[in-house]
Amino acid sequence: MMMTGTDGDALSARGDGFLSRAQYIEEIDLGEPEGPRTILSGLVPYMSAEEIAGKKVIVFANLKVRAERRRRDRRGKPRARERERRRTDRLTTYDALHLDQARKLAGIPSHGMILAASDASHENVELLVAPEDAVVGERVRFGDSDEPQAEPQTPNQIQKKKTWEELQPLLRTNDACVPTYEGAPMMTSAGAVACATLVDASVG
Repeated sequence: MMMTGTDGDALSARGDGFLSRAQYIEEIDLGEPEGPRTILSGLVPYMSAEEIAGKKVIVFANLKVRAERRRRDRRGKPRARERERRRTDRLTTYDALHLDQARKLAGIPSHGMILAASDASHENVELLVAPEDAVVGERVRFGDSDEPQAEPQTPNQIQKKKTWEELQPLLRTNDACVPTYEGAPMMTSAGAVACATLVDASVG
């Protein structure tokens, strides 16, 4: 199930040694009564926190919750490379408060996946963004059909049936930078979803 959501503040966890790679920890409003979801994304190398905050993004919302953990060797100790990185690669773009928060991120759960387009080299990555008038929390669809959508699969069903693994290779942007599934555009009630510039790019 893909939904529109508004991205709040993004916090980089880069270089603290607790996560296996640089990630943002983001608060995404999906219009749910429980409040915003916490979602981790690997977008740190591609865009700043300021470029992400406030965007109306697309979220794959019914994946199983996952947690990033410290990578350990077979003896249960932090890997030597990560220990070295903790000494040499420090957070440089965030203040002391953010640094203190980042050190507490081991095991933080991620409640979904933010979708983005990527070129073949994976050097250029752009968010999929819904139109400004799209309703926060609405389900996106592929094509212009007004037929009712099927009930979304549960996280367990998605994992068991490998739904995402089958769907993802068929998602590509068209000449208008709109993500498509087998040629059908990704749509909201306010129009098509799109990235900024990437054509014939994969989506994930």
